[in-house]
Parts: sequence; C-alpha cells; structure tokens
Amino acid sequence: MKALVSGKMAEANDKLAEIPDVREDDFLRFCEFAYRGDYSVPAWIKDKEAERAASTSSTAAGVPAPAVSAPVPISTPEPLPLESLNLDGQTPDAAAVSTTSTPKKGKAGGTKKQKFRRRLRNRAYDLECPWPYDVFRDRGAPRGNVDVTQDYTPVFLAHARLYSFANMRLMLALRSTTLYKLHKTLMEFKLYDRRIGDVIELARYAYNNDHTPDRTSFKTLDQLRRLVVEYIVCEIEVIGRSAEFKELIEEGGEFVGDFWEITRKHVL
Repeated sequence: MKALVSGKMAEANDKLAEIPDVREDDFLRFCEFAYRGDYSVPAWIKDKEAERAASTSSTAAGVPAPAVSAPVPISTPEPLPLESLNLDGQTPDAAAVSTTSTPKKGKAGGTKKQKFRRRLRNRAYDLECPWPYDVFRDRGAPRGNVDVTQDYTPVFLAHARLYSFANMRLMLALRSTTLYKLHKTLMEFKLYDRRIGDVIELARYAYNNDHTPDRTSFKTLDQLRRLVVEYIVCEIEVIGRSAEFKELIEEGGEFVGDFWEITRKHVL
C-alpha cells in the first residue's frame, strides 16, 4: 500500500490505484482498522419473506405477531486526528493489552462431539490492537441475531471478504481480527432453519479458491475454511437436514473432503 501511494510505482505518480478484488465498503473497513485498530460490523438485512411468514403464522394462531427487535442505534464516532497517532498507528496513551483469553476447561467426559464443540467455542485469536478506542467498541463489537427475520449473510461475508483481503496481503493483525469477529458472531448466532442459508453462503465464499487457497496447494487447511467447516460439523443436526446443505455437498470440491475428515476425527 505504501508503495502504491508514495513509492516509485506508476500509481504513486498518477495518484490513482485500482484494487479490482476489493469492494469499496470493504476497503473503508480496512481504513478503519488501519487508523483505529478495529472495523465496524456491517448491518444485517431484513428477510421480508420470513417476516411475512412469521406474521401469517401468528395471525392464524390468533395471537399478535411478535415484535421484531431493531438493532441498537449506535452513534458514528468522529475520526481521530492524524497527529494523535504515533508511527505504530496507536494513540500515545494506548496501553498494550492482550485479549487472548485462556479457554475455559471443559467438563470431564462427554462425547467426542461435545468436546469438539467446547474446543471450537473456546478458541482464541491473538489480537495485536484490541479495542483501543472505547468510542468505537459498540460499533465494532460482534453480536449474534435475535430473531429469524435477520439475514446475516452480509455480516458473514463482510468478515470473510476482509479476511481474504488481509490474507492475500499478509496483514496478520487484520486477519486475526476478522477471524475473531466472525468466530464470535457464529458462536452467538441463533441457527433458525430459515437462517441455514446464511451459513451456506459463507461456506461457498470460503471454499471458492479465488478467495482462499486450496488445501491441495498449501498442504494445510486455510483458517477461514477451518472455522466455517468446523462450525457446520458442530451444527450438522440442524444444517444437515436442509436442502441448502445438500446442494453444497453436491457441488463437490474440497469442502466435502474437509467436512468428512473433521467429522471422522471429532464426531464419529
């Protein structure tokens, strides 16, 4: 990025650089992270069809439709002046804090799957610049859905796209932050039948080799792919009965192999 802006490349001379694989809103989140150490969580969208179905079902039963919880309004923080940042991108009085939590010990015993689920839930990601500005914390904090009408596809995909952007450019701090936020969101996600498709779209993105490297190329499972496929394995009782999951399996690719290998090791 520095070479594009102030180096000897043509883009620096022309004051114009094209980054074709990045959406504008994702680049803005990258800029937020560069200056604030975090990025704002994108909004979910209303599933109108699910809302109509819920309303019709409630009316037929003779009870009023349940109120849909609206997102908590969050004020937009004012940008910090550049002079308040030092060369490390932090405010001079920002304390070095580690948020890598020690995973809680699971209860003794339990099935292989129960132990696997606990390990996934307690997974920690190292954050180099954890929540440095209190004014930004609410807007950046990951949170789950509260009802069936909240389509989380744009939330999941925004984290995944930013992960891909960071991974291809070796931005390790940003990559860890995207994994942390996506993991927290998945752990708090209420998996209604209607919302299984949100997770399937995330899996499709993660297993597109335009976005993440194939296991056959790098001999290791990409971190985004691992998080997504392990979540699906943990929730297979719900996800596995859906038509969307069947379609994903029928598409083939490395997802099928990863899903089977993790299921064989940790569930069967």
